[in-house]
Amino acid sequence: MATKEEWVNLFESTKGRKPTAAEYAQAMRNDFDISEFAPRQAQQTPVQEPATSQADAREDWMKLFESVSGRKPTAAEFMQAKATGFDKAQMASILNPAPVSSSVAETTQTSAESESLTSEASPEITNSAGQADQPVREAAPLVQPAESVVQQGAPVQPVQGPANPTQEPVEPANSAFNPAGQMPDSGLSASAQQVSSPTSIQTGFQPTASAMPQGQMTGVAPAKSSNFLSLILPIISLTLSVLFMILSFLLAAPLFLGLSVLGLIGAAVLIILNLKGKPVLSIVATGVALLALIVTSVATFASVSHKTTDTSSASISKKDGKVKDDSTDVNDYIDKDYKFEWKQDDFKDLEAKSDSVSDVIEKHGKASDAQISGDRLTLTYKDSKAGSNNSVTVIFEKQYNGKFVLSSGNANFNADDIDSSRDYKSDWKKEDYDALKEGDSETGAGGSSWNDIKNKHPKVSSAYYNLSFYGDEDISYGLSVTYSDYGTDDSHLTYVGLTFKSDDGGKTYNLSSKYSDKDN
Repeated sequence: MATKEEWVNLFESTKGRKPTAAEYAQAMRNDFDISEFAPRQAQQTPVQEPATSQADAREDWMKLFESVSGRKPTAAEFMQAKATGFDKAQMASILNPAPVSSSVAETTQTSAESESLTSEASPEITNSAGQADQPVREAAPLVQPAESVVQQGAPVQPVQGPANPTQEPVEPANSAFNPAGQMPDSGLSASAQQVSSPTSIQTGFQPTASAMPQGQMTGVAPAKSSNFLSLILPIISLTLSVLFMILSFLLAAPLFLGLSVLGLIGAAVLIILNLKGKPVLSIVATGVALLALIVTSVATFASVSHKTTDTSSASISKKDGKVKDDSTDVNDYIDKDYKFEWKQDDFKDLEAKSDSVSDVIEKHGKASDAQISGDRLTLTYKDSKAGSNNSVTVIFEKQYNGKFVLSSGNANFNADDIDSSRDYKSDWKKEDYDALKEGDSETGAGGSSWNDIKNKHPKVSSAYYNLSFYGDEDISYGLSVTYSDYGTDDSHLTYVGLTFKSDDGGKTYNLSSKYSDKDN
């Protein structure tokens, strides 16, 4: 067998290049057998290994151990090797190695031998012998080379790195150690001697989430999440709070009060989530949410108070409206603070010979005036507003049992669909008035149409509709229109009064009577 230097020189001369790490390791396993170069070196005789002393065997064993394991032996490992006479074949049993896949070995760089242990190696081991498992050198690197260059003639025993993968590599204590990992006088090139620690790509090692630095584990995701919590959500909360304040005065205030409570809770949660980030906008959103809670509370209180007042007023009105149907005291039917609330439909709903006085008062309250004459009771509901023609008069007749029952009614309602004004300027001339044709006094049939008159004289001083019924007869519909301008000149009429009747339930009206200051 040849020495390593001889094998390397022979390989370079034969192959024309430096050996790879795999080739060098294979040669070591074959004790640097040069028989493969026999065709070109048939005359070359193998070189016998010189006998080594005990000190050389120890030194060779130390180099082999460090090359294989990447660290110095512990005191216990050294003593165990010494007991075997530094037998390199027993190194596997000392290290209890686990095999490394060939694919990993092929991807790693050539590992160079570490510098020889100095003469102080024995004292170091001797001094640390008292600590059974204390390593002579500090912890090995995180990942060990799959194969290492070892001394001539020694089999390679691949081993795994330390059990703890998070252990950080520490510089060796021995200052004589060559940090570049060079093998002295090996004859290998610098690239072959360079110790290249396996990277995560070479060994297939993937860093775990716990090993990654904070903020690098998910790339830009933390920044997006931070913006969502500190910017987007507070803006949404602020916008909703403003909407709640506005809508609470327009729609159901209690609903937006509840939403404001939820909005305040959500804004407070945002402050807590952004305490370590940017809580400014969350604080602003919380302040606005608190303001929204106050505003919606006020709106809810006002709404509830208004409804309560209306309910109370209605309850009081109905309670006060409860009267006896046979009372002869007019004060039982009068409300001095009465406010006109009748509509045309209310009047149409009255039922003669069926509704009692208590029924009418329960629905429409007590009247502004009441009169009793014999067996007749008259209630008058009059609008107190200036210039208003609104009024309702209902008449009750006393029955055999003494109760007052509705017999007839008459009502006037402001004609809000007709343009009326107190500043009316007369546009009537005597010939216009004379051209008007009066029809039937009860139905207006044959009289001038109100639509035709309105087209010529659209503005009026006042106008109101008149509805009346007697007993169970149908309601009679009428319209009264007045044109009054006492400051006009002699060419125009100062006053014109027209009365219309309808025979189709108030859809159309025809003139039934007329009056003018020029009639006299």
